[in-house]
Amino acid sequence: IQATKAAFMREHWNRAPFLGSLVDNERLIDAFCEGDVHQILNKCRKADNGAYSAEEISEMEAALDAHGRTLNQPYCFCEGACELYNAAVDAFGDLSNDIEVGVYISKA
Repeated sequence: IQATKAAFMREHWNRAPFLGSLVDNERLIDAFCEGDVHQILNKCRKADNGAYSAEEISEMEAALDAHGRTLNQPYCFCEGACELYNAAVDAFGDLSNDIEVGVYISKA
């Protein structure tokens, strides 16, 4: 992702979402529990900051595996999510007061 702070502020801040991608050798899969869905979900939190129960995690995994349901978890705290958060704070300083890193898990 090649964007300067000034360009980001001019083109995206309070205007449009910023989307980027990583090339294969820069994937963060290792820092996202090596792609282990159960471990990732265990590092996610509900909107009230509560952890998911083992039963809730099992239900989400079953929905993903059996029904192909996409899992959208907006509050993730695995190593990779924390690294992305810290990178945004480092890049945007005091403008980064409301950043959350989430995960979107699908079989596709």
